[in-house]
Amino acid sequence: MNNIINFYKPRGLSSAQTTNQIKKMLGIKKIGYAGTLDPVACGVLIVGTNDATKALTSLTNVDKTYEVKILFGVQTNTCDITGEVTEISYHYPTATALAKLIEKYQNYAYLQTPPQFSAVKINGVRAYKMARKKINVPLQPRWTKIYRCELLEFKLPVISLRLHVAKGFYVRSFVNELAAQLQTVATMLRLVRVQCGNYCLNQTVCFAELENHDGY
Repeated sequence: MNNIINFYKPRGLSSAQTTNQIKKMLGIKKIGYAGTLDPVACGVLIVGTNDATKALTSLTNVDKTYEVKILFGVQTNTCDITGEVTEISYHYPTATALAKLIEKYQNYAYLQTPPQFSAVKINGVRAYKMARKKINVPLQPRWTKIYRCELLEFKLPVISLRLHVAKGFYVRSFVNELAAQLQTVATMLRLVRVQCGNYCLNQTVCFAELENHDGY
């Protein structure tokens, strides 16, 4: 059982919890994944079993595509709908202002700061563990890139976007950045990873399929 599995991670589980369940289900010795997907998110999670875990480093570095639903007017400490509300605004962007900003985000490379609630390590400690204790530590910005940004839905106070991005991109940080550019606040309602390199959402397998399949 040395496989790369294109797995559908459900909402509510962390990437680590997901792979731990797969490990127990398949009775394998070693497992890993490429590219952390937040508990609030769902979609493509590339999983490697046993010797196939060696391929995960290269798979972590591939481009990814997301579909994100954004709620304007509310900001939370986690930058998503699961967090504590920290700010409310009744200023909503116009379709024209949003369209201009989306145009700017085509093939756009920039320095992005990870959210406080993230898996980034600071002196060996995950940032989210400190954030839970109300300890805010400055996180170093890092270069990333948006290859394509596409508007899927505009029904204020909610919009939906499709983002094709480089490795290391934080969608929750992007939501805050987008709102700030539009002089308001926002939070992430829903996130789906629809593609990771050549692995697509419509080709994923779920827990039930793994349990009933001998090929893994």
